Amino acid sequence: MGIQKSKPLDDLTYDIVSILHEKSEALAAYDSYMTDAQSDPDVAKVFEEIRKHDEEDIQKLRFELGRRLGKESREGTASAGQDVGRAV
Repeated sequence: MGIQKSKPLDDLTYDIVSILHEKSEALAAYDSYMTDAQSDPDVAKVFEEIRKHDEEDIQKLRFELGRRLGKESREGTASAGQDVGRAV
């Protein structure tokens, strides 16, 4: 039997972290885009709406990440407690 490598994050949690990272970088870029769009209020409005949606998405993703990490923490605590009882 080979050595099983454990992953620090499951795939779905990693996906959430990755999307959070990408959207956070996009928020920083929007500041520059908004400056460029000052000469065209219609485009500036579109950029502002996209930025707002990304901010809302980030809040949703942060909630889900917290929920998943909290779940993993509770599961880890429960299994650790079970291991202690069996160790003797």
